[in-house]
Amino acid sequence: MSMKRRKLKQMLAGVVIATNILALAACGSSKGADTTTEQSVNMESSSGVEMSDSKADMATPQEGAVGIESQTEIMNDTSQISGQKLIKEVSMSVETKTFDDFINELTAQIGSFGGYVENLDISGGSYEYENYRSGYLVARIPAERLDGFVKIVKDRGNVIRANEQTTDVTLQYVDTESRLKALKIEQETLMTLLENATKMEDIIAIQSQLTQVRYEIESKESQIRTYDNLVNYSTVRIDFAEVDRETQVETKSFANQIKAKLSDNVYAIKEGFKNFLIEFIAALPYLILWGVIIFAFVIGGKKIYKKHINKIVKGKTITNNKETINQEDNEKNKKE
Repeated sequence: MSMKRRKLKQMLAGVVIATNILALAACGSSKGADTTTEQSVNMESSSGVEMSDSKADMATPQEGAVGIESQTEIMNDTSQISGQKLIKEVSMSVETKTFDDFINELTAQIGSFGGYVENLDISGGSYEYENYRSGYLVARIPAERLDGFVKIVKDRGNVIRANEQTTDVTLQYVDTESRLKALKIEQETLMTLLENATKMEDIIAIQSQLTQVRYEIESKESQIRTYDNLVNYSTVRIDFAEVDRETQVETKSFANQIKAKLSDNVYAIKEGFKNFLIEFIAALPYLILWGVIIFAFVIGGKKIYKKHINKIVKGKTITNNKETINQEDNEKNKKE
């Protein structure tokens, strides 16, 4: 029993090694592919011979045939891959005076170009942001129409920053495809071995290896789908802001620079006066309230002060009258 398990392990190891050789052969020369084919056939044939029953012996040449045919298919498919697999990403910063119109037209253009909005975030429009709004948009545009869409964005807004990045994933794509085809060959071989297996321990071991291979196949297929999506649909990231006055980004001469500085200063003065007027009008309720309080305080203070003065004057008058009466009484007494 242990001898048969050892033979089964050797057989499975031979399948894995053969599959890896096939994957390497898909990226190599035709001479390397022929050598690998012979090794694959020998390994699979020798592994098949070690099966305990005659049914396994009958399956051996079929396994070798599968290896040769599948490897030839890999070489043909790999040679047919044409063109580079390029992932393009564009990022832009845009200013606009018509915020709502810009967003509406931008989203409409994305749909007309065959793309879709992946993410859209808008903030601002409150007193905290002085009613200026900003946003961030991520769009996916068909790669062949990317340049046209970028031109539309530049025409609709004032682009103050733009960056384009291209990543070549051709090698990774081809390697992933080759590995996927090799895994499918291994899956077919394991399925054949599973059909011919009679011992329960053999069936369990083959099924375990088959489960692992299927998991790797799904992973590679998912990776290829991701590559296809990134290659076929370019990513465009746009952050846009609402402004009253667009930034001048073109190269200027000396005279134009002076003109621009003067324009900036005039704009700054105008904005400063406007902000002061806005703040003053906004503060009017508080100014009126404090004015009423101060006025009441002043009037009340005057009344209190006047009352106090009158009291002092009245007191002095009474004192003077008393003194006058006393003087008259004294003079009268002297005459008597």
